[in-house]
Amino acid sequence: MTNALITLGLCLLLMPLLLWLIGRALSAAKDKKPEGDKRKPRSGMPHGDDE
Repeated sequence: MTNALITLGLCLLLMPLLLWLIGRALSAAKDKKPEGDKRKPRSGMPHGDDE
């Protein structure tokens, strides 16, 4: 019985952590896509034109 309670407690503690990590990973993936697209044209131009 105690093993079941310990397992249940660990699951309840770890589930929000896993969901938080998944949410951060998804938001990081969404943020990286536009930045990657914007950096490609910038890297192609000389730095003198940017200034």
